[in-house]
Amino acid sequence: MKKRLAIVLVVLAVMLAGAVNASAQLRLDIDINDPIYFGYTDTGTPKGLWNPYPYIPIPDAKLMYQFSLGPVNLGAGVRVFSLIIENFLYPELYAELDLKPFVLGLSVGGFAFLEFGLLSSLLTAEGINNLNGFYSVILPDLSVAYKVNDVFRIGGGLFMIAPFTNSLGGVLANNVFAGYIKATFVIMFK
Repeated sequence: MKKRLAIVLVVLAVMLAGAVNASAQLRLDIDINDPIYFGYTDTGTPKGLWNPYPYIPIPDAKLMYQFSLGPVNLGAGVRVFSLIIENFLYPELYAELDLKPFVLGLSVGGFAFLEFGLLSSLLTAEGINNLNGFYSVILPDLSVAYKVNDVFRIGGGLFMIAPFTNSLGGVLANNVFAGYIKATFVIMFK
């Protein structure tokens, strides 16, 4: 009896692995984000302000390996944010629920960062480690988008910087968040 159960479990595991690998795809998302609200939590009380300089977009791109399980997409990869003079690249996991035409998404990244750009070059030349403390940060992102077609989405969300320690200091020792609106281009490679 135990031998049959073991065989059935092995067969099911192989079938599941084959189904997941058959549906895996490479995905590139290119986002144009416009932060409209910034805030932070100070001893549990959120404080914030509306963006006095709207319409200054913050582009980001995600390169993910995606697995589709019906209306649920799961993926892992890297995300890069560009602040024009400074860029941050970090690993990220995501899950999204495609409710046609709306897509609910949740992504979580952090713990490892690559920073590059003009500012980091100048600070490195001066001997300043400007990423000190960022390795204890998690970056959750919750979003909802309207799927115009298979390639283009519009929506909004909430992005956070959530440190696990106070090593960042100042306001970044608390949870920092930004509400944003965005346009997303999704490119699938099979």
